[in-house]
Amino acid sequence: MIGIISLEGLAFFAHHGCSEEEQSVGGRYMVDIEITTNVMNATIHDDINETIDYSKVYAVVAEEMKISSQLLENIAKRIIDSVFIHFSKAQAVKVRV
Repeated sequence: MIGIISLEGLAFFAHHGCSEEEQSVGGRYMVDIEITTNVMNATIHDDINETIDYSKVYAVVAEEMKISSQLLENIAKRIIDSVFIHFSKAQAVKVRV
């Protein structure tokens, strides 16, 4: 059984952008993330270890948002890569910054 773990509207203040001003002043960024995973065992056993813990997903996204980037595409790729590193159950990841 395939399911989607979805977090929407995660808000961060970060220092991203191509200009020196964007990098120094910073701004507010919103992140949405969807992770496709098999949820069959989680539905049967009602066990967080059988799925992807969304509080840990938030922590991964927050860590990546702390790293300054010029492009939003770079941020999104780093988040996706980090999700696959931290969550072996992730089958697909979609990120919107």
